[in-house]
Amino acid sequence: MTSFTYNRVSALANFKELVQASPNYKYYTSLYDQLIDYLSGDNIPMPNFQFIGYSTHDDEIHRAYWEILQPKLHQWDEDDLRLLTFAFCSNANTRSYLDEPLIQHFFNEKIRQKYEWISSRSNVNLLVEYFLKAGVSESDFWAYVVRNTVRYYDGFVALTQWISDHLDSCHAANIPRIKIFFESYVKLLLDCRPDFLQSHLSDFLTPRSYNHDIVIHEGVVEVLLKADAGYYGPQLVEARKQTKNPRNYRWIQQRLAEYLPDQFQFDTLQAAYHYLDWLKNMLVDSTTQWYWRYVFAEEQVAQTSKWEVTVLYLFDRLLSDEEPNMARQYIGSWVSACPVVYAPLLKFVSERFGQESVPMLMTALKFNIDKLDFESRDYFNIFFKLLSQYDYSAYYPEIWALTRHKSKKMRELAAVTLAKLGETAIPEAQKLLNDKKADVRQTGSLILSLIRTDRAQHLLLNALEAERNDDARDLMLDSLTGMLPTPTTEAGVLEMVEKARQRGKLDLPALPFVAETALPALYWRESGNPLDVDTVRFLLYRQGRSKDIRPDTEARPLYALIDRDRSQPFANAILKAYFESGADAKYKGCLTVGALLGGPDATDLLKAKVNAWTEASRGKMAEYAVQALAMVGDNKALRAVEFIARKYKSKNKNVGAAAQEAFGIAAQTLGISPYDLADSIIPDFGFEGLFRSFEVDGETYRAFVGTDFKLAFLDEDNRHMKSLPKATSAALKDEFKEVGKEIRDIVKAQSGRLEQYLVTQRKWPVDRWQALFMGNPVMFTYAIRLIWGVFNADQTLVYSFQCLEDQTLVNEEGDEVEWPQDAQLGMVHPLSLTPEQIAHWTEQLADADLIPILPQLTRRVVTLPETARTLTKDRQFEGVEHGGFGFVSKMEKLGWYRGSVQDGGWIANYYKDFSDLGITALLSQQGNISVGYYDENAALGPVMFVRSGSVRFGNYVYDEPEKDTDERLILFGQVPPIVYSEVMADLSFFKENDQRKTTVNP
Repeated sequence: MTSFTYNRVSALANFKELVQASPNYKYYTSLYDQLIDYLSGDNIPMPNFQFIGYSTHDDEIHRAYWEILQPKLHQWDEDDLRLLTFAFCSNANTRSYLDEPLIQHFFNEKIRQKYEWISSRSNVNLLVEYFLKAGVSESDFWAYVVRNTVRYYDGFVALTQWISDHLDSCHAANIPRIKIFFESYVKLLLDCRPDFLQSHLSDFLTPRSYNHDIVIHEGVVEVLLKADAGYYGPQLVEARKQTKNPRNYRWIQQRLAEYLPDQFQFDTLQAAYHYLDWLKNMLVDSTTQWYWRYVFAEEQVAQTSKWEVTVLYLFDRLLSDEEPNMARQYIGSWVSACPVVYAPLLKFVSERFGQESVPMLMTALKFNIDKLDFESRDYFNIFFKLLSQYDYSAYYPEIWALTRHKSKKMRELAAVTLAKLGETAIPEAQKLLNDKKADVRQTGSLILSLIRTDRAQHLLLNALEAERNDDARDLMLDSLTGMLPTPTTEAGVLEMVEKARQRGKLDLPALPFVAETALPALYWRESGNPLDVDTVRFLLYRQGRSKDIRPDTEARPLYALIDRDRSQPFANAILKAYFESGADAKYKGCLTVGALLGGPDATDLLKAKVNAWTEASRGKMAEYAVQALAMVGDNKALRAVEFIARKYKSKNKNVGAAAQEAFGIAAQTLGISPYDLADSIIPDFGFEGLFRSFEVDGETYRAFVGTDFKLAFLDEDNRHMKSLPKATSAALKDEFKEVGKEIRDIVKAQSGRLEQYLVTQRKWPVDRWQALFMGNPVMFTYAIRLIWGVFNADQTLVYSFQCLEDQTLVNEEGDEVEWPQDAQLGMVHPLSLTPEQIAHWTEQLADADLIPILPQLTRRVVTLPETARTLTKDRQFEGVEHGGFGFVSKMEKLGWYRGSVQDGGWIANYYKDFSDLGITALLSQQGNISVGYYDENAALGPVMFVRSGSVRFGNYVYDEPEKDTDERLILFGQVPPIVYSEVMADLSFFKENDQRKTTVNP
């Protein structure tokens, strides 16, 4: 047995470990073991592999396979030949297993990354020599090289020359094998052997099979015209006669017209008609309907490029160049003949023909709604929106027939459209309202509820109590909001409950997972009597009808009449039963019941579920829970909502957005800003000012919050105590323990919030600043660990000051401050201070042994160069690279969010929102990182500032401003200096740690 070096033994062991971890190993154990034995020793036959399915481990296995090779080409021996023989052997069964993936790993990771292997002709010859020994023919090796390295030939001069030297012997035999690489191959020949290319041009211009069609390779056409249109143009004219594909023919024609405009005209009416007829025939053929999404999807591109071959572009040409009536007639017949009329075409005929488009629009009904996919889900929305602009009375029967369609979506869309007819639609809608089928009655209810005239609402009012279908009845209730009397007494609610019982809605428990007899009682607020079973059932039944986390229309008056002081056990029981049952979204009304009837316990239960459901990828349920949390309404619940809004700003952004929206609604209800609400819900824990007095065994003690945000205590002689007196009651100890725990939660929330305020430069009027920071025991600790500023009405810093532990406020000279008239107070950003001021305040904090609670004076400052004031994009970071994992982690820590995810999961950009200032910073990402795949380096692109909300982010969203003149971009000179500084300081980290600076030996 050949002796291995230590490294080879280790590499072989690694390969074996990966193979045995592969999902396929348990099915093909014998074959894999034979392969490992073959690679490990002499005189062992090569295994005869048959096809084995690909697994996610294969990339690692292929990479590890080639690590067994000697690292230096001239050191290869028989063991290396063994690896080559197996990998490149012509044995059909072996190749069916390995085929291209393993071979591609060799060329990509060994040839491309080990330049010294092919840096000279002698090395290339040595490489070929080993392949020939391994049983690979010279022709096969030539094909492997062309297929796997021709795209990178600029870096492989010696290898390129070898390809060139063997053209005569290898080219012809390998044409079928390299046809998909023709474009790169032709580029190589243009550079190194144009004479060979010219003499063999027919090899590249003969129509071949691509994507199930016989066409001329379009990439080759583009390369040839770009290289020498005058020489290759006439030959392409002859070649295009051979293509049978009108699209391919037309594409070559447009390229010829682009490169040789004096000799070729792109479009003629005859060509347009010919091409449109071919497209229509393709559409009629159901097997090619996939192509049509592509054709119609190009509409937006066609608006900016006259060469785009699209149906809409050609129709426009006909309307402008052909006799109008003839063009209209042709387009109408074309549309009518198609079994599928895609949305862009509907929009086109509507815009061009107006009222005359109605017959063409009606062809949309040929599209079976059951076959709609995610790409066309808005198809009928668009159809009905367009149709409603015109008089379609001739087609009323067809549209009214849709109100009985089996698809609920279709019924709803038809109802919305018909409701726009107003009073004239009422007679037909009334017929629907009286139908035997519940779905039809629901559609009638929807139409009448949307008409909203007195007559329509009168019909709904008469039908309300008799309607047994809840969906139809809910539509009626929504339409009659404000018209129905709201019960304000027990008797009024009980009358409503009785009507529900008569409709058969209270025959069974509303919640299948709740034992009614085990539920704690609910009590009427006025009488103090318990609610009966039917009334409780009514509450749960009606709340279950709400599609959102909000009080149901008929349950709302009941909530107002229930004794909230005694309802918490019931609320807790409902929430716990719901959670224990698995929390089916169908019964999410339990969250509303728990929130509106619960208290502190409900807050804890809901808060825990927000986090649990978020971690369990039940994002929508987490959204519901945070909305319910806001409905609890007390300060503790609102603090939790505000914290969740910031906790999930980067990851699980849907939960964070739901929390932010819920918090904003709570603030709006109170008539204050979200910032003021966030200030107002910070508790004082019963402290009077900064202290809370309490007695133990007749002696008075005081509790306060220390500079470390922990509770501390003073005795009657103002001596510090490390803990409570031993004689303190258990109840008081528990109370202070809970206070300490809540302080920790507050600090988690406030530190991030205050840093946000520092960046956005939030200011407080003097009286509100004093109430918040000088009167609250927790916020006072923040006050003494930060440096503050007094700002005038123009937001200009007048002077900076510090808050001392005795509540004295002193300026830089050590004098007590006096407030100017209309002054506002806020944290100072180092950009607003001189180096001397920063040094002074840093020393003052250090002398007081105070560690800043957040990076304030030490923040990096970047000023805008005068020459950059007119920029809309800064490209100073373009090309800077950083490891994918490190980049993503750092961006998240810095408060940047992942932007749009585009083709292949590629992360196109990151953004940082300064919504308070109406600005969003946007960084393009040009590297290879994709969602979940951060092995490659991220590469920074241009950085820009846009108006908040003007750029959309999402999956497969392409909305990043491309042009420097995009109106959404903000001139750098108009960006607040602190925002500019913060963004540039963030990105400077990557510039200073650019991984391109590190030279790695191959």
